[in-house]
Amino acid sequence: MSGLRVYDMRDVAAGELSEVAYFDVYPENNNASFEGGTWSNYPYFGQKGVVAVTGMDRGLFILQPRIGRSGN
Repeated sequence: MSGLRVYDMRDVAAGELSEVAYFDVYPENNNASFEGGTWSNYPYFGQKGVVAVTGMDRGLFILQPRIGRSGN
């Protein structure tokens, strides 16, 4: 499971989509299965840029990805 992935969608109309940040909640297992990994991501807080990520067996992570204007 990959955890949280953040993409830059500014040029999606031109077919450009690039990953600008990620957070792996279960780095010891990269198998595509339901063992570990993210259960849900919630980006709808009043404070801009805050995302809650829940792991199946690791609990809750509150993140605020820092992404510059260039996308990284």
